[in-house]
Amino acid sequence: MAGKLKAGILGVSGAAGQQFLEALDGHPQFQVTHVYGNASAGKRVGEIRNQKAYIPPEVRKLTIEAPSLDGEIDLI
Repeated sequence: MAGKLKAGILGVSGAAGQQFLEALDGHPQFQVTHVYGNASAGKRVGEIRNQKAYIPPEVRKLTIEAPSLDGEIDLI
């Protein structure tokens, strides 16, 4: 594989979304580059109050976006 696939996580402020973040941390084939959520749009991942799983430091800096298909990711 030439490089890691860019992954987006839907519902990042919920328990399932956070579990996906944790599962993809350090994954050899995927890198989380976008995070999505309706209720938390505009906030940074690190600002989520109900964190239920480990959130990698590089992902904590990402801004949560309203769900969309922007073409900049390979996998949601």
